[in-house]
Amino acid sequence: MKTVKAYTLNDARLKLTSGNYKGILIDFDISADEFFVLFNEWKGKNAIIEKVGSRFLIKNTTPNETFI
Repeated sequence: MKTVKAYTLNDARLKLTSGNYKGILIDFDISADEFFVLFNEWKGKNAIIEKVGSRFLIKNTTPNETFI
């Protein structure tokens, strides 16, 4: 499984729920409000959010399962 980039909030959500990726790099200027909405949606679903440079990486800790 690979890590891919998401270019919008909806793109990130689609890729997160697909279960096809090990990680999603948030490759857009995410607002604080959008970040905390995304954080609250995924914090209890086997997800780890890391800061990578000026971007955020959401990683699935159990790659064989979906984030759903």
